[in-house]
Amino acid sequence: MKMLFFSDDYSEVDQAGKELQAVGIACEIHNAPGGVVLPLVPLCAELWIHDNKDSQRALIRCAEVGVGFYKRPSRATPEDGLDWEMPSSEAAAREAAEAAAA
Repeated sequence: MKMLFFSDDYSEVDQAGKELQAVGIACEIHNAPGGVVLPLVPLCAELWIHDNKDSQRALIRCAEVGVGFYKRPSRATPEDGLDWEMPSSEAAAREAAEAAAA
């Protein structure tokens, strides 16, 4: 067995486990120790795959669906006071051309 990833968000680990099981990768969720031994460390859920040979396929699947360590960040809203949206390639090329011309 091999731990694929962990999170303090159980639903995230559960979603990743379901995605892996859907493509035939056997896995299970373990609760990592926390809280009692290390009171400042939150209880985490860990996703373990049964067969180490499935590691690469599991990582690829997580990347495809954006779960686990491949979870895509949510975009900030104007209310957050932050603008996290990356410029499009066209806008970036236009800005580069304008900077080169200046």
